[in-house]
Amino acid sequence: MTILMVAIASVNFVSCGSDEPSSSTITPNEKPIGSGESSSGDDSNDSYQVLTGNASDITDNSVKLSGSFVSTKGKPNKIGFLIGTSSDLTNTNRLRDLVIFDIISSFSATVDGLQSQSTYYYRAYAYSTKNDRYTYGETKSFTTSSGNGNNGGSSTAKGSGTQNSPYNVAAIIEIAGKLQAGEIDATNYYFKGTISQITKEFTISKDSTATFYITDGNATEQFLCNHVRFLHDEGWWGVYQINIGDEVVICGKVTKDKNGDVSTSQDRAYIYSLNGNTGPTDEIEYRIGDRTFRTVLVEGGPMKPFYIMQTEIPIHSDIIVNNRVIRPLSRNGNRVIEKSEFMSFLKDLRNVTGYRFRLPTKEEWQYAAKGGNKSKGYTYSGSNTASDVAWYSGNSNKQGHDIALKQANELGLYDMSGNYAEVCAMENKEDEDVDGPKYGGSWDDVTSDCTISSWKAGKTAGYITIDGEKYSNKYCVDGRYNTVRLVYTKY
Repeated sequence: MTILMVAIASVNFVSCGSDEPSSSTITPNEKPIGSGESSSGDDSNDSYQVLTGNASDITDNSVKLSGSFVSTKGKPNKIGFLIGTSSDLTNTNRLRDLVIFDIISSFSATVDGLQSQSTYYYRAYAYSTKNDRYTYGETKSFTTSSGNGNNGGSSTAKGSGTQNSPYNVAAIIEIAGKLQAGEIDATNYYFKGTISQITKEFTISKDSTATFYITDGNATEQFLCNHVRFLHDEGWWGVYQINIGDEVVICGKVTKDKNGDVSTSQDRAYIYSLNGNTGPTDEIEYRIGDRTFRTVLVEGGPMKPFYIMQTEIPIHSDIIVNNRVIRPLSRNGNRVIEKSEFMSFLKDLRNVTGYRFRLPTKEEWQYAAKGGNKSKGYTYSGSNTASDVAWYSGNSNKQGHDIALKQANELGLYDMSGNYAEVCAMENKEDEDVDGPKYGGSWDDVTSDCTISSWKAGKTAGYITIDGEKYSNKYCVDGRYNTVRLVYTKY
């Protein structure tokens, strides 16, 4: 059996096991539509009745689900099942979104990797791209058997497919073997093994490919990896070469096409562990001047966990990481951060750390500014009194100040209110675009502009003039008032 791991570039890859859809899997609506009920009664649109069948072939770790649809007009573009441990099968509670691309009126799917003596809920659904609408069958349940302690009769299959307990090769082969042609298990599985053979060399480019075998001592299968990303930007192959004997952990979805070939879906696959490097699970230390800071893990929010720099970055200061000097954000004495300089700065950081630093989204920035899951609900980042945490127009003496002189917030982050406003990523824009919204206010702003929720639009004019020189505002940040604070994700 050949398992094809296919990966394509994407900034917004979701952490494995997340409740957000990938680019190739459309997640059904959060709010359930009634049994067999479409979200629209318009007869001019596609209309279906969806029935959820009874579960069968129940073992201690697997089950066969069945469903059907009756179409009064048109044909659905996608069918499948939602599975979870609660009857409320919203994104938060579901475990699997099992998508079936072979559109037939009566369909079924085998689900593996379940826990013994556990109750699961499921419902069938159909989706129409014409109306961007889901129709659901009723929610039903089943309970797995007690089993015999050998994971459903296989003594070699191990793991639960999670980050902390990845499947071994034998377990992922079992799951792939039970898929029907045209069926996809849309769950992001983690599985690991040791490289036993490499059959294709790597090239240092964004289109690098790798063909290699992995083994866990019980089973060996071939995996073809295309356009793979290992937490980093293109070129990581040149920094982290895969070698025979390396342990790797792969994350991806498993599907079987109509020819019977097993692969991941048309989404990226990730290798997140090479040579014992499991990625950014610890903070990174960095020095600015003679002071040492770190990146801080932010978790527990509506987005996947991420790391954020403890400080904003002074635009003319060197940053030292891993005893290597990163050039300043702005060079040659300029008081602006130009886009080309910012992109070079990000590239230097990635080359030194191996991690893909980027601008935070506004949601990430605001959640961190609030103090994350340690938030005490302050108006400003770390206090209800602006002067405790912020340099603003009333106390700044009309100038910016050195970083981290004021009180930190609940997560240990400095200057998220006042001093220099911080650029966030624009929606639907690449993360190197420095013309995004500015959050938190600056030394020149009043206190109401320095709250956690305050922000200013990115592009305020076609050009800005600093020290008599004209700059295109589309490609630069006015460093007199603004700067950046970078983040990176765990996986």
